[in-house]
Parts: sequence; C-alpha cells; structure tokens
Amino acid sequence: MKDHETRKQNQQEIATTIDWDKIFDSLNDPLMILDLDNRIINCNQAMATLTGSTVGDLLNKSCCSVAHGDKQSPGNCPLRKVRQTKTRQTSQQQVSGRWFNVVVDPVFDIAGQLVGAVHAMYDVTAQEMLRTKDVLTNLFNRNYFEAELSKIRPGQACGIILCDIDGLIMINDSLGFEQGNKLLVDVAAMLPDALDEKAVVARIGEDSFGVLLPDCSGDEVAVCCKTLRSAVNGFNIARGRDLLSLSIGSAHTDALSGLPQTLFSLAHDSIFRQKLLSIRSVRSATALTVKRLLEARDFNTGQHSDRSQDLIAQLAVNIRLPDSSIDNLKLLGRFHDIGKIGVPDSILLKPDRLTPEEFQTMTSHCEIGYFIAMSLPDVAHIADWILKHHERWDGKGYPLKLQGDQIPIECRAMAIVDAYDAIVSDRPYRKALPQEQAIAELQRCSGTQFDPHLTHEFIKLLHSSPPQAPVHRDDNLTSIADWASQKQLEKIFGRPGRPK
Repeated sequence: MKDHETRKQNQQEIATTIDWDKIFDSLNDPLMILDLDNRIINCNQAMATLTGSTVGDLLNKSCCSVAHGDKQSPGNCPLRKVRQTKTRQTSQQQVSGRWFNVVVDPVFDIAGQLVGAVHAMYDVTAQEMLRTKDVLTNLFNRNYFEAELSKIRPGQACGIILCDIDGLIMINDSLGFEQGNKLLVDVAAMLPDALDEKAVVARIGEDSFGVLLPDCSGDEVAVCCKTLRSAVNGFNIARGRDLLSLSIGSAHTDALSGLPQTLFSLAHDSIFRQKLLSIRSVRSATALTVKRLLEARDFNTGQHSDRSQDLIAQLAVNIRLPDSSIDNLKLLGRFHDIGKIGVPDSILLKPDRLTPEEFQTMTSHCEIGYFIAMSLPDVAHIADWILKHHERWDGKGYPLKLQGDQIPIECRAMAIVDAYDAIVSDRPYRKALPQEQAIAELQRCSGTQFDPHLTHEFIKLLHSSPPQAPVHRDDNLTSIADWASQKQLEKIFGRPGRPK
C-alpha cells in the first residue's frame, strides 16, 4: 500500500515538473488541439511552420481555414465525424504541396463528455511519391498513368501519346547506364515543356513515356505530336548531333467504338509502326536487313524505296489520310519491293527489255514480298499491300487482276508513286526522264493503269511542291542484330548477288 502511494506521489511530482508545452513543440509532426467549434486552441511549432504562420496567428482560427483554405467545414471534415461517432477518424490530405495522413482523436472530460479533439498530421509525401512518381525522372509513374486513364468516361474526348527512346538499350550497353539515365532525365524535362499544362506526363516503361490528354480533340493530339518532334529536333540541334530519336505514337477517342482504355493499345500499335521507320530501332533490324541485302545487289532499289517513302507520305497528307495510315504508307514505300530479293540478277539488272518469261519472273516479286513480310512481325500488317501494289485500276495488273475500288487505296497510291519515280530515275535499261514527261505519262494512264482521283492529287502535289533531289540514306549494317539477321537471311536467299 505504501509503495502504491509512493509511486502515485512520484507521478504527481513528475506531472507538475514536466514542461508539456516544450514537449508539444519538440514533436516533428504538426499537431492541433481543437474545440467543438473547430477552433484551434493550441498547436505546435511544426504546424505553424507547415502553414507559414506563427503559433499565435493560428490560435482561434478555424481548422478548415488552415488545412483546407476554406472558412466553412467541408462535408468530409474529420472533426465533424468525430463529433458524430466519438471515435478516431483518419483521412489523407494535401497541405502546402505535401501529402499527410491525418488522425483526429476525440478528447473527453472527466465526466466522459466530448470537449474537443487532437488533430495530428503525419507526412507521407515520400511514400506517396514512391507510389505515384518515377524516382529517376520525377514524372508520374505507370500506376498513376493507368489510374488517370481509368477515370476517362465513355464518350469523353481524350488522346494518348506514347514516346519511346530509340536505341536506349544500345546506349546503355555502349556508353553506360549513366549516359542512358541522363538521356531519360533530359527527355523527362523536355516533354512537359513541349505540352499543354493539362497533359498528364508519365514514365511508363524502361525507355517509354506516356502522355494523357483529357478533353482534347484529335487535331490537338496531332499538334502535340508535331510539337514533340520539333522539340526532339531542337534538342539535337542544340547538341550538334543526333543524340535523341523518339518513336511517337498516338490515338484519340474519335477512333474508338469501345472503352477509352483501348486507346493505349491503339497508341501502342502506332508506336510499333514508328519504331520500324526508325533506323535505330533494333526491332526493325531483320526487316531492314532484307532491304539492305536487296540494295547490295541493286543500288537503285535502295534509292527508289527511300524516295517512294517520302513521296507517298506527301500524297497521303494531301488526301488527308489519318496519321496511322501515313505511318503504314511510309512502311509500304520503304518495303514494297522487298520481294525482288528473290529475283535473279540476270533479270533484276538486265539493261534490255525483258522477255515475256523474264517479265513473268519479275512479277513474282509481289508474292515473294508477301511471304517475306508475313514472316517478319514488324511488316506483316502491310503484307497484303505488298502483294497488291502492282494491281491496275482497269484490272489488268498483277498478281490478282483486281480493279477499281477492289484495290486498297494504299496500293493505288503506291502504284502512282512507284511509276513516277521509275520514270524520273535512272533504270538499267534507260536514263531518267524529265518530270514534265513523267507527268504526261501519268495523265495518259489515268483511269486505266491509275486511280484518276489519286493521279490528279499527285500531279497537283508535284506542281505545288516539286520533290527534292533524291538523297541516299546511310543504311549500312551497324549492329550485331543486323549482322545476325543477315546471316539468317543468307541461308534462305543466298549471299547478296547470288540468289538460290
């Protein structure tokens, strides 16, 4: 009994000697003591520091005016719920740019009556950033991006842009991860500066970024893509070399019949097409190697496919085809003659007119190209166009004798571009002819060999903006992936210049 009394006396002495205010102020977590009217009757220095005030300034102020910037208590105010339930309430809120877990505990008097509450705030900004932010770039991460995408309502206008850094793996392997990380940080800084402030920009993969554009039009998405490409160009110009290559794919809800979440898949498909158009992309190495093996046999074929890619893209823009179709048409321009790898040199490079038998062999390049394309995932989706790019408007083409609108518009456009470039370029059997003569030939064959509407549009294009002089692009084999693909293809088709 005596021990109990002694212990109680010691506790009372401790209670009277402790400076509770000093302990209150020494706590790092912001604390407030509130009355039932939601007024602050005491707070610590941490709370004053958080709000940029002094302890004296905060006294008698409404908790909501401090924590919410609102004089009126919001419906989800923790203190209101404490008054109703007389139990602990928790929530999460943002104050001065930082995230806090808020815990509000009821305070009772000796009679058990509720007289107020203790409002404690625990800084979880670091944890919240780890949950929603990418550590390296400080952009949002994939979890946040997908959560924001899930908020898009059916029928709401929305666009997505995906950006992949081409060749980042090769940069990491050859220059080290420090250089690769620096490039990621540079791109992360560039993207928000080039986009509207309403854009949600996130790093969603090792070498990829996503941009969500809620409540925007398809035209706005196209403008954003153009702005990003200009930003990449400016980035490289500022550094005096082509350090950065971005594959950019996009999609908009205008193209959807289903849920907005399928936007991501559409944009993903678009970026794969872009990657194939990038020489730096390892994914395109096999398809490019087939093209380069062909060029090793016929230099003119390489120049022709490069010029065709540019011309057909210009025509597609003039006839207002969507961006996704333009990307595919560029691929068609680049790979439409891929089947010529199976045509013997004696025919492919013959300086004289072909015999009927030789011409029949030459026409087989459409079917050969189709089967090659079907075996290469990167170009399989344009295999049907490769097969049909020599069909004629009047049905006298090959190999399927299709006519009119039975021929895909992409193939009809390719036929015009293919013929035009063949006329104005040197061929094994003749020298290049002037542009005026080529235009006259296109007009003569309009409505028979060529789609008359597309022919008219193409000639308008030539008159308004004559194509630049062809420039050969450097497609030398530069990677192990290219070399390995070449070895595989030589087993199938033989060494360049010696087809089986």
